[in-house]
Amino acid sequence: MAATYDVHTHALKRFDLASYPTQKERESSLADRRFHSIEGAMWEDSYGAQFKNRVKLEFNFCNMAMQRLLSEFRMNRITVDFLSKTGDEGDEVADLCDGLYRSDEQDGGAMGAYDTAFEEAAGGGFGAFRLVTEYEDEYDDENDHQRIRFEGIPDADQCVYFDPNAKRADKTGAAYCFVLQANSREAYEDEWGDIAASFDPVVRASNFDWTVQDLVYTAEYYEVTERKIEVFTYRDLFGNETKYDEQSFEDDDGLEKRLRETGSKKTRTKSVKRRAVHKYILSGEGILEDCGIIAGTEIPIIPVYARRSIVQGIERFYGMVRFAKDPARLFNMQTSAVANVAAQSGTSKPIFTSEQIAGHENTWRDDA
Repeated sequence: MAATYDVHTHALKRFDLASYPTQKERESSLADRRFHSIEGAMWEDSYGAQFKNRVKLEFNFCNMAMQRLLSEFRMNRITVDFLSKTGDEGDEVADLCDGLYRSDEQDGGAMGAYDTAFEEAAGGGFGAFRLVTEYEDEYDDENDHQRIRFEGIPDADQCVYFDPNAKRADKTGAAYCFVLQANSREAYEDEWGDIAASFDPVVRASNFDWTVQDLVYTAEYYEVTERKIEVFTYRDLFGNETKYDEQSFEDDDGLEKRLRETGSKKTRTKSVKRRAVHKYILSGEGILEDCGIIAGTEIPIIPVYARRSIVQGIERFYGMVRFAKDPARLFNMQTSAVANVAAQSGTSKPIFTSEQIAGHENTWRDDA
């Protein structure tokens, strides 16, 4: 029980480290995506307040440019091409890998995942998708073959948080990653049971509100572990060499005795690193599920950036909308101001007799 609590506490501290430095960048990314895709978002914040109760026109040139870019992306897709280690063309293994990857793309929903990540990266600067494995036939107990499936991650700039010490754009070498998932209260209770009424002090101090209105957030937490182990090489009487690691001897108590009895001798020892990815499902108060070690040595979350840089140690990103917003706002304000002037009509003035208007002549004359 203590180990579980330690994992959760450590994860929450890591989440704060990953989320706090990029909070402003993520807010700007969300504002960019809203600006080009949601009606009325071009007039949000102080810009709209200046034109309260007035005509507010929208000429959304950013959305038009986004649609052209997305159409070009779908018509000219980028894909993977496997090459042999020596770079030779026509390598049968490379061709086989190409075919397997194309098959996984078609059967695993890759196009939809690519489109979601690309659109969010182009609009806000950051997108992402994940890789998961699934059985070819979940109804066949004899079929143990698995396939790779591609899953899009909507709102990636709001829910994907990588280890801030991972400076490479592909996040290779990241020690951890969080992927937040919003659930309705009903869905959460159906899958995980009752929602906790309170959090421990570490959760209350977190920069993220785990429970907001009718949405309850869970998090996929990927934690990379790396350790050194000893690998032993044994040579038998025929000169054949076989390698065993420490785990082999722990799993088989009689292995060392059999090697000795068959004349195998240890010829060398080498320290090597073993890297593994552990996956958990977290709530604000604890671990909901320990998914164990997953396939691969890297976190299976693929980030997609439009423009990315690291300034003063903080990762910053933006898409094609960021620096097109101000010209678009200026154009909208100018055209809206003209529309407001055109919408104003002349004021009709009542006709009075000289006796009726006596004492109010100047007011009547100056009234527009």
